Amino acid sequence: MEQRAVIKFNAKLGRSASETYILMKQVYGTLCLSKSNVFIWHKRFSDGRNTLEDDKHTGRPSSSKTPESIEKVREFVANNRSASLRMMAEVLHINKETIRTILHEDLGKTKVCAKFVPHTLTGEQKSLRIAHCRDIISAYENDSNFLKSIVTGDETWCFQYDPKPIELTVKFADFKTKLNKMKYYRDRDGVTLKHCSMAYWLKVITALLIIGCIELNPGPKRQATLTNIHHSTPDQATLTNIPHSTPDQAPMDDLKLLIINLSSEVNRLGEKMDARLLNIEQKMEVWERRMTGIETSMASCTDALATNTRLISHNTLKIRNLEERAEALERRARENNLIIYGIESAETDSRELLLQKVKKLMAEDMQITDDVVIAECHRLGRGPKAPILIEVPDHESRISLLKNSFKLRMLNIFMSRDYSPQIREQRKILIEKRKELYKKGIGSKLRDNKLLLNGINYMVVEGQVVNAKGELI
Repeated sequence: MEQRAVIKFNAKLGRSASETYILMKQVYGTLCLSKSNVFIWHKRFSDGRNTLEDDKHTGRPSSSKTPESIEKVREFVANNRSASLRMMAEVLHINKETIRTILHEDLGKTKVCAKFVPHTLTGEQKSLRIAHCRDIISAYENDSNFLKSIVTGDETWCFQYDPKPIELTVKFADFKTKLNKMKYYRDRDGVTLKHCSMAYWLKVITALLIIGCIELNPGPKRQATLTNIHHSTPDQATLTNIPHSTPDQAPMDDLKLLIINLSSEVNRLGEKMDARLLNIEQKMEVWERRMTGIETSMASCTDALATNTRLISHNTLKIRNLEERAEALERRARENNLIIYGIESAETDSRELLLQKVKKLMAEDMQITDDVVIAECHRLGRGPKAPILIEVPDHESRISLLKNSFKLRMLNIFMSRDYSPQIREQRKILIEKRKELYKKGIGSKLRDNKLLLNGINYMVVEGQVVNAKGELI
């Protein structure tokens, strides 16, 4: 509150926000308000704000998260797991963010995608599958009954499949829930053994294609063929050259050819994608270098701006100190000066004649018996009643002359201190204000550049008569 009162006072004095912040920084140091807060409150007080208190707030908004609303959301999600937050908000008349909080924090739900998205195998995955196929071949060579332990599965082929958009496949599920992408397989007797992942199924199918169909062809019969398969890679040539012992294996040739074509297409698309990614990475490196250069330039500009700001603040303080020193020196130079108004001018006025007139005025009209030493005496201007400036040697002499100056009013002669031009302008405004108060029957006293009213001093700031709190008369 104290610092806000200081900001208000400086705003009423007409000081800018920057000057106010500099002065407050000198007084309060590290406890001073931030520059942004000083500017904000300065603008508020400049716009006419009077109170120093914060504005009243409506308080924390009421929340619609209640046990009833949680139960409503639970039932809604149980009936429609694909519903969006906006749909729930419209149906249940609950805020969308409140529904989001209930789903995540109270019900432990999160969004998962129920759509199977195929992806291209990497080179490491392809090599791993080839290794698995070779392991199966080695196991067959060591154990002739190994093929009888391979599990086969029944699959359903769906043609002309039109997948749904991914937005329609999003569902709410528990955090630990995973969508079931497994396949159930059975042995020769039709007993379900376990469910395997798609990767496991692909490995088994690849092995079956290499060694032949278990039901129709128990595998290559010649040792040479096995040796060829064992020491070669399962590329297109190897797959197409595998012999078949029965004519019923012809459908497998079409399947092999289809897989070969798909593999080629996948490789081509993979190479194309790798090239695009490489191009994108190169462009990203260029942009990263540019951004690094821009950030370096911005950091340099920020440092230069901070340095210039400090220099400006330092120079502003220097200028203010010099102005204060110059004003103090001017006050000291005018301290023992007095100005006399209303004495007629003469063409033959010289320094000696003026000195005689002033001393005669002091002795006869002001009735000062002591001999006052006058160090300097001359007129200010050439008018018919140009003021006379006199300089007395000490403070006591100046006070004595001012106390007896009221005796000259009957002669329409006035005596006052030698004020600076700035204080004279302020006194003119204060004299006009004093006349207005006198017409209203309010008494006041004028002391130098201050007006005393009801025990409170008022001064002139930017043409307005205000007190120390910035309040007008």
